[in-house]
Amino acid sequence: MKTKTHKIRILDQASRLLRQNSHAAALELLNRPVADDGDLLTRGEWCLLKGECLLFMGNYDHDYPEQAIRIFRKTSEHGLFARAKYLKGWQHQGRGENREAKEALLEAYTSFLRVDDFSLAARTLNRLASLCVLCGDIEQAIDNLVKCIEYHRKAGNTDKVRVCENNLALIYRKTGRIKESLALYADGQNDYEQLDKRNRGVFKLGYAVSRALSGDTRQARKLLEQAYELVNDYQRETAIYYEYLGWVLLLEEKYEAADKALQRSLKIAHAIAVGSDHDSQVKRLLADLSLARGDFSRAEEYATEALAIAEKINEQVEIAACYRVLARVAYQNGNNCQAREWFKKAVNLFSHLSSRYEMALTRYQAALCGLYTNSERTAYLYLAREYFEAEGIESYVRAIDQALESIEKTAPENKPSPVQHRLPADGECPVIIAANYKMKKVLEFARHVARSEMNILLTGATGTGKDLMARYIHYHSGRKGKLITLNAAAIPNSMVEAELFGYARGAFTGAEFEKPGIFEVVDGGTFYLNEIADATPEFQAKLLEILETRCVRRLGENITRPVNFRLIAATNHDLNERIKNNLFRLDLFHRLNEIPIDLPPLDKRTDDIPALVEYFLLNLGKDVRENGNRREIERLGALMGHRSWPGNVRHLWHEVNRLWLASQFNLERMLVLAEENLPRSEREELLTMLRATGWNRREAARRLGVSEATVRYRMRKYNIYEENE
Repeated sequence: MKTKTHKIRILDQASRLLRQNSHAAALELLNRPVADDGDLLTRGEWCLLKGECLLFMGNYDHDYPEQAIRIFRKTSEHGLFARAKYLKGWQHQGRGENREAKEALLEAYTSFLRVDDFSLAARTLNRLASLCVLCGDIEQAIDNLVKCIEYHRKAGNTDKVRVCENNLALIYRKTGRIKESLALYADGQNDYEQLDKRNRGVFKLGYAVSRALSGDTRQARKLLEQAYELVNDYQRETAIYYEYLGWVLLLEEKYEAADKALQRSLKIAHAIAVGSDHDSQVKRLLADLSLARGDFSRAEEYATEALAIAEKINEQVEIAACYRVLARVAYQNGNNCQAREWFKKAVNLFSHLSSRYEMALTRYQAALCGLYTNSERTAYLYLAREYFEAEGIESYVRAIDQALESIEKTAPENKPSPVQHRLPADGECPVIIAANYKMKKVLEFARHVARSEMNILLTGATGTGKDLMARYIHYHSGRKGKLITLNAAAIPNSMVEAELFGYARGAFTGAEFEKPGIFEVVDGGTFYLNEIADATPEFQAKLLEILETRCVRRLGENITRPVNFRLIAATNHDLNERIKNNLFRLDLFHRLNEIPIDLPPLDKRTDDIPALVEYFLLNLGKDVRENGNRREIERLGALMGHRSWPGNVRHLWHEVNRLWLASQFNLERMLVLAEENLPRSEREELLTMLRATGWNRREAARRLGVSEATVRYRMRKYNIYEENE
């Protein structure tokens, strides 16, 4: 009895130390020799506590969680069984066994809910979120954290809410959503004092890195100094501090100081555990540092070691980052083919993981190498610039602008064709209306990447103009061949090979003549493949084959023919969802998505609507030059701008065409018909009130319960004019 009481006292003390994050002290206490009293429950709790201490310190090579599972499975202690499953999931995750980790954590989560332990259910969701990040399922990670935060809010755990919001900010940072990450940290300062010392330090550490990535390294170092005062009693957080300090110093090009900080981080991390995710990250940063110093053999050594650790624990972001380092090393060693392959693997993996910052950085670094044509470099730089500009990271924007300027000095002129007040003739540049800033940027980007050999994936809702954009890109590509268009869903499986590759005479029953396939016909031109998301598995496999080999062999022949074409694919579906549901090949997606171009819906570019209406009237034969029709045309454009267009530009074109026919080609009648189709409730209410008050705007505002300024705004919005004017 005395032995049991003593053991329970030790367990209570160790549990208290764990709650205080004193894991080393708790482990030391649990390692003291105590006689076994034969009680299964105390033995099980001892396994739980010792397992948690070891896992926190990065030691995954023990069977304490499994022992606890075996013990508690035979009892009615469902809460303790759930804790054991949670630790088992944590252990699997540390070993890189992600599938097993997910299964164990989901079982722990449902068990915690069964016993109404919402705090530990939230803790499990927090770990599931980190697992989802490793696997690249970012949206699921965010959903888990949001639910986790809700549980803690219901329980009144304000400090834990802040901790989970810190983790959410960390996910935002890892995926390149730097602005959102900084916003969460800024909001979190209100609850900062409610955190314990360690978590205040963790908050400062995370905030510092987000600041550094945004370009504010001075503020980042101040935050790191504050963090150090809070975490220097905790080994793991101290190792992270020196890692982040080295990272910031590397960004500031203070290489010697960065090396010292990273080496110190590595030393502390090795004292905790060798082969951890921290180990991989620091070695990869040391590889980046070695590259910056021009020590390529050292960079390769560090990157190889980091990659081995990252692959063992399945840390996907670090795996991709190591690919990027190895690409630069291969380039410096003169192995250009290998360098291109490493860069491609890095970009593909970052794309899959939605790591937008790392992907932009990779494209930028790839463009600086002499591996690509000017058009390909321009494509990479514009893609990188789009991200850095959106996140406000000015240092990279300036560097990319300088690189683009340098390319443009050596490249042939590729000026945009002016938008004309006439219809384009055959062979001329197709007209795309772009008064909207975002649409102008899309056009500029499309024009600059048109001459590259890289595949383009056009995405956007139905009616946004993907077909027109494909023609626009082909026009600016300089290719002498034709633009061939094909609907990917239109070819049945039985005809895929014959249509794509062609066939020889007698290849099958009915093949009376030889016929070249589509890829031969499009040789020297552009192949526009629409509705790619609906392609059958057979079609996807054959398309991947031709993209990899760039050769075709007709059915019934042994001769292979090389083909040179530019592929543009388009879809209005989310291909990532198709990939998750095993409806689309991931390897094909990476091939197609070398240059992604997303066309915005019309409700995101409403300032284009008046110009679009004018252009459509031109198509219908209406004189749109400066004449007596200008006021009516402008009013019609304004009216169209106040309607919603779920079918986008195509929907707007059909409506203008309908009004033109219904009005019997009369512009004034078109205006009347257009007004009848406006959203009626708010407009009619305002018009009725204005008439009732004799067009007294102030009185109408009083009766409606709004300000006079609101009345004036709505009058402009709905083109309401005083009837006696």
